[in-house]
Amino acid sequence: MKIRAKIRTAVTGLALVVGMLVALPGPASAVLSSSDTYEASVISATNYQRAIRGRVKLSPQWCVDRYAESHARWMATNRTLKHQSLSRILSYCGLRSVGENIAVGYRTGTLAVAAWMASYYHRLNILKWGYRLIGVGAYQDTSGRWWVSQVFGTKL
Repeated sequence: MKIRAKIRTAVTGLALVVGMLVALPGPASAVLSSSDTYEASVISATNYQRAIRGRVKLSPQWCVDRYAESHARWMATNRTLKHQSLSRILSYCGLRSVGENIAVGYRTGTLAVAAWMASYYHRLNILKWGYRLIGVGAYQDTSGRWWVSQVFGTKL
């Protein structure tokens, strides 16, 4: 009986949290946007790939995320898959090293990471020992296609 009571309490607590999230007005609903979900799945899948190979988990960081978000939006708007200038990110974010993976057309963040892992140089970025920071931007164009920028960094 104790186990059933614990499960009931956990389910009730989860329902309360979900209910609170659904009831949040205005800007809080943006937290649950499809691009945020896509980006979170990229980070999760990236950290999974790192973990199973003994690498440390990457931490989201506002500065590299800002560049990833901006670049994903730029690529989608211009319908151009092109790397951004990494030197700007190095200097503005105060980093020692930086890298970027970009993609277009993958339905989910997990599929984008799987494609990067199948590509030698993209895989090197994901698994690089020195990286500690991650930022991800995912932007859906008017035809529903996802454009993604994944930026990695190491602090000075």
